[in-house]
Amino acid sequence: MKKAVLIFTFLVISLISYGQKRVNVPGTKVWMVPPEGATKSKDFTGFQVGEYAAIQIMDLVGGNFYTNTRNYKKENFEAKGIKVLDFQKLTIAGYPAIYAHLKGAEPLSSHQLVFGDSTFSTSLMANYASFDKELGQKVKKSIFSVVYKKDHKVDPFAHASFRLDDRNTKLKFKNYSANMYYYTIGDDDQAKQNKQFLIAYPLPKDGISSMKDIAKQAILEMGKYGFTATEVIEDKAKKINGYQAQEIIVKGRVKDKLTYVFVTIIENGNNQVLLQSMHVGEKFDKQVFTELTNTIRFKK
Repeated sequence: MKKAVLIFTFLVISLISYGQKRVNVPGTKVWMVPPEGATKSKDFTGFQVGEYAAIQIMDLVGGNFYTNTRNYKKENFEAKGIKVLDFQKLTIAGYPAIYAHLKGAEPLSSHQLVFGDSTFSTSLMANYASFDKELGQKVKKSIFSVVYKKDHKVDPFAHASFRLDDRNTKLKFKNYSANMYYYTIGDDDQAKQNKQFLIAYPLPKDGISSMKDIAKQAILEMGKYGFTATEVIEDKAKKINGYQAQEIIVKGRVKDKLTYVFVTIIENGNNQVLLQSMHVGEKFDKQVFTELTNTIRFKK
């Protein structure tokens, strides 16, 4: 019965959304009807909805919905102390999907929708203040209005708050996915070895965490991918093109391979960009990464 109610609710939302203008979320293949009063965010991919809500979209082209959602389970959320108000498998825009309504630490609640196939995986996270149930329904209605256009060509830099100039650098722009800009050295075969690369992605500024805290957290996150730190080589604040920045270089290992992780976070007003680099092997050359990082310019 609960599933039937959810399907009926989805049909009602779809009918309400029909005829309303869907807009493209810049940097994605997603079209949706934003909530009334929503504005496209300059700090993340998605919409800011007043003071108490935001819809963030991650469009992972080349990803795999089935493998990416293998651990997306009700019991895994509950194991982390998150209250699961609803959890369903359904079909969205013709693709298999999972919907979750979660209640985390006060005052945060979230409607989450993940859908895709073996060639892409897209997630929409609508966070809102728990005390505003009407707002919660508005953002839910919005994410359920989603349509996905596989053939749409994405301009990866159209919505970016920053630019990196790779015309005279060893690292070259390779691809863009899920709000991340991937730079590598050499041809496709060399790139696949993942011995030297840089990933740049914008971060919403939370007003709490310092740049040093964020940079350190980025190093810790590398532990999920098998990196074990053994030595901090450098940790300093500096300026890059007049912008405040924090650099951390850490030496460690991934399995039996010597690995260097180089993290730089750069801030301009409410905009932050995290540049996360990795070098596998001996002969780490910091300049390979800084020559690209030092070209950063924020858009006005």
